[in-house]
Amino acid sequence: TKATSASNVGSYDITGTCINDNYQVTFENETDSYTVTKRTITVTVTSTSSVYGDDIATLTGKVTVGTVIYGDGTVYTLSTDATSTSNVGSYDITGTCTNDNYQVTFENETDSYTVTKREITVTVNSASSLYGDNIASLTATVTKGSVLEADGTVYTLSTTATSASNVGSYDITGTCTNDNYQVTFVNTADAYAITQRPVAVVIDDKTSVYGENLVSLTMRYAEGSLQLVDGQTLTQVVTLTKAQGTDAGEYAITGSYDNGNYDITFTNGTYTITERKITVTVDGKTSVYGNEIVTLTGKVTSGSVLAGDGTVYTLSTTATSASDVGSYDITGTCTNDNYSITFANTKGSYTVTKRAITVVIDDKTSVYGNNLETLTATTTDGVANADGLGNIVTLEKAIGTNAGTYAITGECVSGNYTVTFTNESGDSQNGTYTITKRDITVTVTDVETDNT
Repeated sequence: TKATSASNVGSYDITGTCINDNYQVTFENETDSYTVTKRTITVTVTSTSSVYGDDIATLTGKVTVGTVIYGDGTVYTLSTDATSTSNVGSYDITGTCTNDNYQVTFENETDSYTVTKREITVTVNSASSLYGDNIASLTATVTKGSVLEADGTVYTLSTTATSASNVGSYDITGTCTNDNYQVTFVNTADAYAITQRPVAVVIDDKTSVYGENLVSLTMRYAEGSLQLVDGQTLTQVVTLTKAQGTDAGEYAITGSYDNGNYDITFTNGTYTITERKITVTVDGKTSVYGNEIVTLTGKVTSGSVLAGDGTVYTLSTTATSASDVGSYDITGTCTNDNYSITFANTKGSYTVTKRAITVVIDDKTSVYGNNLETLTATTTDGVANADGLGNIVTLEKAIGTNAGTYAITGECVSGNYTVTFTNESGDSQNGTYTITKRDITVTVTDVETDNT
């Protein structure tokens, strides 16, 4: 036969040849009487895998039963329905015999190709929002591995924080939304921060009068400031406090709060307690020249003084016991800084009046031709301030030098006194100056007369 060990599968003739000349051989059934059958082998497919999105891995198998004739090489091909875009899962590997001389049985074809999940690492970006605001957009970055362009975003991010959540740190949770991926999320713990809501508050200035009830403290949002949320009002969150003190003056008004969800800055206010206004009308006063100054008094004629404050002013005058007759101002001085006092009737309200004295003019006598006696007077009334009577009155004798009586008159020369003049007898306002006759003795000289 022409068939050999290298002959392909098929039918071959068997040719008979007589090898003995003594015979005449007729051969029958020569045609296609030799058959080369297919070589039977078993190929066990090797389980193989690739990552979703990657190229399909090389498919391999191993001849586990039978053999392949040397020189024939690989007598089969392997294929799978899986592609680089196939979803995660198991796929069959299909074997196909490529050499008609073989009968190949393929084993382990079913589900022998696995597309595994594509592993990526997503790093969550830290995010924050103010207390009371909407939650900010949550974002992340693929920091390891890659996502197929056609797949877009393969995860979602969420947090338990809401606009009503208190200030603090909250986790961001990642969830894979594509079964073809295995996502590892990092930086999720405390990645979302609710921060304090900044609020600027202006505290209003306030004023009241010393002794009156303090007015209510108020405040308002600064222009452009964020406001409190959840229906809260400033008075519910902020406590206003005036610095201690009730005397007239300026006091700081400060704010405080204990709600950790807010960062409140204050522009402090000023509470001004103004002086209590009163009018004191000074009483007119009088004293006699040389006497002690009388007690100065006044009365509150407008406004009022608090019961516990007593007298809140003093009165003084430049007039003294030595002051000349005349009018002097009374000066009022406020002695309590909580009051503002207007003093009325101060101008010329203290009067020093003249001091009344009686002066007795002494009678005087001298002899005609002699020097006149010094005129004198006395008083039994007190004079003030060691003035001396000579500084108060002047005495004058009526003109004349002949023997006789002359009136001695007095005149007050001090504006600080009113003087009543009298004589020693009390029956006249004038004294008497007597010039007596000059006594002389005349001795008559005898005189002789010559009659011759």
